[in-house]
Amino acid sequence: MLAALAQLDPDPKFVAALAEVFNIGTADGAMTRTEALRFYKGPIIVHQSPWMADIPDWMFTQARAERAEIVFGDSPYIVGPTEIAAVMYPATMEHPLPYESTQLYLWATANASARHRQLPICEIWKMIGSEPITDEQVCCRGGKWWETYRDLASEIRRKVIAHQTQRDRAEKRPPLVAKTTDETEPKPEPEKPEIVGVQLDLFSL
Repeated sequence: MLAALAQLDPDPKFVAALAEVFNIGTADGAMTRTEALRFYKGPIIVHQSPWMADIPDWMFTQARAERAEIVFGDSPYIVGPTEIAAVMYPATMEHPLPYESTQLYLWATANASARHRQLPICEIWKMIGSEPITDEQVCCRGGKWWETYRDLASEIRRKVIAHQTQRDRAEKRPPLVAKTTDETEPKPEPEKPEIVGVQLDLFSL
């Protein structure tokens, strides 16, 4: 039910709060339940680049839906294909990627597009004109592109959880009370962006 609710794109903090109340959340061996909830409500991280601004907005909403399926539902992914595509997009625009990374990006964008357009994945591969790259090749241990996917997806998870852990700790701190006069009103702190640019190991030159 929470995975379905998340498809409606509510505030991730609201869905995570419900999950905490009802003790729901995946603990899959790689993440504790607390880490899983932090992964769900954490920011979308992407490769740091001027091209970040060109990522389509629908990818961020769809990436959150994939996170909900991973944390609250039944998903085979460490990180969903839409989030992989969003993370990799700025790097693909900066310089050619190694062959393994290119194959991972093709798989991710094909799956993201199929979901967004509500088309069978085979139709997307026909449009691309490329040999299909299957989930088994990417997401299953021993698959041709498994190690590339595992390394990037695990790094994404770690960095999202680390960002959200810092946010959670900051929210628990008592607010600083600034001395003000009648002429000066305290200014609210700006909300932290939901999209965070970071340098990812896969794209380090």
